[in-house]
Amino acid sequence: MKIESLRNQIISLISFIVAIILFSTIIISQFTYLSSLKRHTYQTLTSHNEYIQTILKGDRDSLFRTLDTYSSLHSIRITLLERDGRVAYDSDFDAMLLENHLFREEVQTSLQAGTGMSERQSGTQGVLVLYLSQFDPLSIYPIIRTSTPLNQLKEYRARFNKLLYPNILILIIIVSFLTIVSIRKITNPLKNVNRLIQQYAKGNLQAKMSVTGPSELTDLAFTLTNMATQLRGTIDELSASRVMIETMINSVSQGLLLLDDSMIVQIANTPSYTLLPSIGIIEGHPIAQIINSIEVLEIIHECKTTKTPKEIIIDQFSHLYGETARIVGKGNARTIKFAIDPINHESSSMALVITITDMSEIVKLEQMRKDFVANVSHELKTPITAIAGFSQTLLEEETQLSPTQQKFLTIIHRQGQNMLNIVQDLLLLSSLEQDKMNLSRTWVDIDNVIEQSIASCKYRGEEKEITIESIIENKESLPVFIHPILISQAITNLLTNAIAYSPVKSSIRVETTVEEDEVSIKVIDTGYGIPQGEKERIFERFYRVDTARSRSQGGTGLGLSIVKHIAHAHHGKVSVSSVVDKGSTFTLTIDRKGGEFSNFQKSRESIMD
Repeated sequence: MKIESLRNQIISLISFIVAIILFSTIIISQFTYLSSLKRHTYQTLTSHNEYIQTILKGDRDSLFRTLDTYSSLHSIRITLLERDGRVAYDSDFDAMLLENHLFREEVQTSLQAGTGMSERQSGTQGVLVLYLSQFDPLSIYPIIRTSTPLNQLKEYRARFNKLLYPNILILIIIVSFLTIVSIRKITNPLKNVNRLIQQYAKGNLQAKMSVTGPSELTDLAFTLTNMATQLRGTIDELSASRVMIETMINSVSQGLLLLDDSMIVQIANTPSYTLLPSIGIIEGHPIAQIINSIEVLEIIHECKTTKTPKEIIIDQFSHLYGETARIVGKGNARTIKFAIDPINHESSSMALVITITDMSEIVKLEQMRKDFVANVSHELKTPITAIAGFSQTLLEEETQLSPTQQKFLTIIHRQGQNMLNIVQDLLLLSSLEQDKMNLSRTWVDIDNVIEQSIASCKYRGEEKEITIESIIENKESLPVFIHPILISQAITNLLTNAIAYSPVKSSIRVETTVEEDEVSIKVIDTGYGIPQGEKERIFERFYRVDTARSRSQGGTGLGLSIVKHIAHAHHGKVSVSSVVDKGSTFTLTIDRKGGEFSNFQKSRESIMD
């Protein structure tokens, strides 16, 4: 659709207005002249009627000759009518040939009001004829009617038209000249403003222009210039911020990828090129072409779908990932952590941020720590066992010992036994952390495992008069695929912890729920509880909530950490809910069928389907 220019729109508008004014002027002037002419003519006819009324006397023939002369002299038509409307005399026509005029408009009006007026178009002359009728019942001719054609109107129109067209032409010339001057005065500043805007659109925000004209246009130009100045400042700030952000992004050691909704990489910092397989330029490529790992791509898709942060740690060698990278890399594979975070902002065109971290050194250091703990624990086990055993032997012998010797020997035995417990826990924890422990899972009834754990802790509870109650739901689904010794160890640790931090003569409940896919074991006590800020750290090794109380209760500080690792080894988890001075609930949740067994079953079912 073609849009007319402002110049053409103004010309069209002014032309339309001028045409309306001219047309209205012609109509009004003609109407005014016609009204004035009619009024003057009726006044003249009234004067003629009054004069004729005074001469209606004498003999008939003499009167009619006088009226003929008067009619010819004043260019009017005179008609005398009887009371019943018959024509007695007419100056222009033979009265005997004229029809009855009783029902003429002007005659009827005069009979009712004394004077009647009307106007009709003449069929022969083609002009308007005015009629004036007066009624006098005492006169010899009661009705006198005079009429005259408006020949002057025709002459006026001829003169008016003769003067109109030249004046219209002159007016059009004047109006056109004024219009062109006015339009130029308006459009020229607008053109300057338009050129200024075009410069801004091309990116030249430093362009300036002096605009003279109406105040509205000068204000507009001033506003545009100020806007361009502010915009230039904003763009400079954004450019500086962008450079600073790019510098910061490139200076971090982690790789950063910014993905849009189509999973296309829009931004990639410098470290990402060293952490990912080289494919040239990363920007502009789908993430699936850059990261050739089904596991990582699934995590990315899940993060995009659920709008929740996700992360995965996986081995990488060249373009290979996972177990394949470990085998092919032969010790040269790197451990990479992918952290995926959604961008939850409606106005942003970006969808995800992927942080890539090389965890190889951290993994190596962690492995060194695990190896060191395992080696030290193993090396310490033999001498500590010897110390604990020999001290116990000396205490059990019947040899006479002095009280001081008895005291020191008791301390040596107790501390040696504590050290032995710590070493044993460290060895177990190290085995669990190594991810190399081959869990010998088997189908067992969970109630037997729980009963064994309760039995092993019974003597501890009896010392504080604490009762331990076991409640099991879904007893028909008791068999679970687990490592019974480790699960018993985890339950025993939870019970030992509950007994240690529960008051005398309290109670502990073990609630077990067996479902199709998982087993939930809750150890509920009414002890001292755990402060809110301590809950996240109680599963750390050697961490104690109340150091003084924990030391008096004994223990190695590794029990809950061992529970956490046993749960992870069974593809489960352990959690805690607690209220200070009201008690705690530890929940151990494990996979009922074993993670690898469940995956095998799912794969088998999908193949069978």
